[in-house]
Amino acid sequence: MPRHIVGFLPANSRRASPALEVVQQGSGTESFLLPLAGNLKIGFSRTVACIGHYDGKERHPCPNSSEGRAQCPQCRQKDIMNAYTFGDFSDYPEKYREAQRQHYSIYVAQFGCDLHKCGLTKTHRLKDRLIEQGADFGAEVAKFLGPDQAYESESELSVRFGIKKSIMQKQKNLRLTFNEQEARMRFDALLFKLKNSLGSLEALTGAFEPFCATGYYPKLPCFPADATFISGHVFGSRGNLVFFRQIEKENPAQNPQVQSSNVFCIDMRQQVGRMMLGLESRNRSVQSRLNP
Repeated sequence: MPRHIVGFLPANSRRASPALEVVQQGSGTESFLLPLAGNLKIGFSRTVACIGHYDGKERHPCPNSSEGRAQCPQCRQKDIMNAYTFGDFSDYPEKYREAQRQHYSIYVAQFGCDLHKCGLTKTHRLKDRLIEQGADFGAEVAKFLGPDQAYESESELSVRFGIKKSIMQKQKNLRLTFNEQEARMRFDALLFKLKNSLGSLEALTGAFEPFCATGYYPKLPCFPADATFISGHVFGSRGNLVFFRQIEKENPAQNPQVQSSNVFCIDMRQQVGRMMLGLESRNRSVQSRLNP
């Protein structure tokens, strides 16, 4: 039976391996998690279908069976993640009441030596959120009880200091290898600038304690090549990216750890909405891509 990929869960401090959230077609909306680790062969359909929406308790299928995008506008508006992303809890008043009792942190994150973003997350998830995005360094710059002032201050910080609230994956990909010592010096300089230039932003009184996340990501022997499938030994991840090596010999009698020097990466966020395929069905095209 076809399997529809409805979500991707990046690795973090508590989840060693990333995972796909998958719904078996014809089995309703109940999903299961498929860890992405070890030797795997997974292909992905070219077509994309709407994943429906999640209300915090259960997943609901798309009422229009929309195709062409991972989530149609109607389902995106209903999804609870929309409320947390934009701070609009109008469809989830009970979640808003819950949010008012929770602490939120505004953070700045750095990727490589020179790419920065700011964001907002629940305080207890700060480190995990940085790791899930593939950030190399991060720090809390403000802390609030409840979401209202937090969302406003995040936007004010972004505008005043020119720090984007979102950045594209391809920008992160260009910074997979970098000088870690130089990167740390630049991040410390950014924190110093923010801490001493806040002026009227009196609410930005966070801990300003730098967190280094580089130890959670694999050391890459070379810059990885892009892939549209997984065929080989998955040896790590960084945010949305999953890294794998082709296995030279797949004979069970051989050492399964014998691997080629070719390193590939795939953006798993781009696979959400696709159907998961057995790689054998695309074996000819896959082999031609892996071995040009």
